[in-house]
Amino acid sequence: MDLRDPRLLWLTLYGRLKPGISLDQARTRIETIWPHVQEATRPPGYEGARLARFFARRIHTESAERGVSDLRKKFSASLWILQLLVSAILLITCLNLTNLSLAKAITHQHESGVRAALGADVWVLLRQPVIESFLLSLAGSVFGLLPAHWTSRALIAIAWTGLTPLSLSTSPDWRVLSFTAAVAIFTALLIAIAPAWYAARMEPIDVLKRTSRSILGKSAIFGKLLLTGQMTLSVVVVASALLLGRSLLRLLHTDAGYQRDHFLTILLFPQSKSGSGQDSSAYYKELSRELGRLPGVEAVSFSVTGPASEEEWLDPVSKSPTERPIQVDLEGVGPNFFRVAGMHVLSGREFRWQDYARGTEVAIISQSLAEHLFGKADSVGRVVYLGPVPYAEKLEILGVVNSASLWKIESSRPLAIYRFLRDISLDSEITADIRTTVDPHTIKSQAERIVRMLGRHYHSEP
Repeated sequence: MDLRDPRLLWLTLYGRLKPGISLDQARTRIETIWPHVQEATRPPGYEGARLARFFARRIHTESAERGVSDLRKKFSASLWILQLLVSAILLITCLNLTNLSLAKAITHQHESGVRAALGADVWVLLRQPVIESFLLSLAGSVFGLLPAHWTSRALIAIAWTGLTPLSLSTSPDWRVLSFTAAVAIFTALLIAIAPAWYAARMEPIDVLKRTSRSILGKSAIFGKLLLTGQMTLSVVVVASALLLGRSLLRLLHTDAGYQRDHFLTILLFPQSKSGSGQDSSAYYKELSRELGRLPGVEAVSFSVTGPASEEEWLDPVSKSPTERPIQVDLEGVGPNFFRVAGMHVLSGREFRWQDYARGTEVAIISQSLAEHLFGKADSVGRVVYLGPVPYAEKLEILGVVNSASLWKIESSRPLAIYRFLRDISLDSEITADIRTTVDPHTIKSQAERIVRMLGRHYHSEP
């Protein structure tokens, strides 16, 4: 990889500020010179919509003090929700134990009254409930550390879908232990607060004169308040759990618009100097042919991001250069992609290898986009304009396919345009999509061997 290549637009740059320069000052200076940097690094061959997208890119400057993490951006909101639910469950437990501690203090208050009458001060009376609360909290914290470690590793294994194992340690460090200790102390104090409050207000003479019925009557209001708070939080947690379960059930039974079973994707990474001396269309056609000869392979195609990538590339599309464009999902695909994905061509046709020789740029649009742009009229043969005005590129519509949530499962009937991968560079990353009639894992090693044999790409299966 040559870092001087102006087509490398995904790099993250790191720098150290000069003494006396703040982050805001550096951000202002960088944004000032950014247009000049773009002019000086304009990639060769970029024209029309591609050039417009290049100049539309913005530079984002942020502090690297905590590092740059896509995981943090992706899972922060989910982890905060999980933390709130866990905190609610902890609070319910605390209220329950507080109620039990208060009941115990009421039961033994005659004994406490005798001790107070004999000269015991408040701190002596508080010692037992406070120690019991701290012991309970300590035991819960110690026995919870090991399951928490296992659960953290399980959550990472479920959530991580990267190409390599995630090197994220879940072992408790001083920060985790400090947080656990702080929560344990807070929990102990919360449990002990009711009996402590009751002991501080207790008058020994009055306590010795009271009957058990009068004792319970005086403390009933506080106990009812604790019980009401416990029941309220319990209802909130149960309702949240039911809503989460309902959402998961809906996701499991959601029709994504494409067939997710018997689908193998292989990410192709270019080898050194892979783009020299060979026609890219001929190479990908040969790779498709060789993969298609494997037993159990029904069809082969290529795409830029691949299904279930969780990445959406949005670009403006309009049916006229004078109309205001709308943002749609853009995906580059090769011949037979919709057959591989198990999608349905509703009108027109899908891409063929012969489309490499066409003189015009072609595209296929989703049913939702066709209805948005043209209503119920036939859209095959019409044109759309891809990219911002005035650099929008004219594309002829070859067909319409059913709407599919190829990128994010939560996107329902997304507006999408599929552009034909006419110029698939050999030095770019791409995804080989394979439809099988057998378990995809049984042919994975054979498919990877074919990729190695042709000697143009490294492989990695997501």
